[in-house]
Amino acid sequence: MIILCPMNAQRRVGQKPRRIILISFFEKVTVDSDISFVVLKLSRKKTHEFKLQLPLKFRRCYIADSTLEEQLRDPELTRTELFDAYLPDKGSIMAGEFGEILSYHLLKSIYLPIQLSGPLKWRFKPDAKRAVQYTDVVLYHLADPNAPSIDDLLIAAESKVKSTKTDKHPIQDAIDGSADDRTHRLAVTLAWLRRRAIKTNNQVRRKIYDRFIKISAYGSYNRHFKAIALVDHDLLDQELSKGIDTAQCFEKTEILVVSIPDLQKLYECVYSDIISTGNTTAS
Repeated sequence: MIILCPMNAQRRVGQKPRRIILISFFEKVTVDSDISFVVLKLSRKKTHEFKLQLPLKFRRCYIADSTLEEQLRDPELTRTELFDAYLPDKGSIMAGEFGEILSYHLLKSIYLPIQLSGPLKWRFKPDAKRAVQYTDVVLYHLADPNAPSIDDLLIAAESKVKSTKTDKHPIQDAIDGSADDRTHRLAVTLAWLRRRAIKTNNQVRRKIYDRFIKISAYGSYNRHFKAIALVDHDLLDQELSKGIDTAQCFEKTEILVVSIPDLQKLYECVYSDIISTGNTTAS
């Protein structure tokens, strides 16, 4: 069931948001800590404009423009019914996928001018109401699309979300999940993505995954691991004050803590706006 956004300040039908690089909304904050991590804060005054950037980006992670246009031509299928087949219900699955997809797009903006690509694995879900398995976010950059290079880059990110007061420890959980990516889960994920590329006869994607799987054939490359915790602004200080065990952190593992005001309301509104605002295929 899709929950409609309670906010009144939604974008009017037909009104397009200004396209802004996502990382530009955040302030990088220095924290006095023995642990090396980056804190990115979204201010309340920028929250609404930030929210307007997200519905189209998120929708395209679930359904392609061409697929949407074709399915919307079905007179017997309502817009709500269509999106209910693709989007998670309100709750932990929605929160988790919000964190994954926002991490996907934030990393793409952080690495600019390097152009990152990656599989939209949320489109591959057999059941929209269940969590996606494997590594949360996979992104890559090929220095030369025509030949393997030592400068090729593969990024794996583990994302955790905390929007309400609970006993969860999202920073630690993200670190532990990133360690799993490094030791085994990323390899399992790449093998799964390669199998899917073969099944869908996508030779371009299959060759990309071959490049990162078959190191003996194509040579070494750079790997970056990210542990990303998205935390409600009101919970940030409490989370930063908790003890953090970084024994599982390896070289080139970066810890990012992203602070967002009214986080639960924000992600519920983003999913609501996917189905309720204007032309969902507009750029």
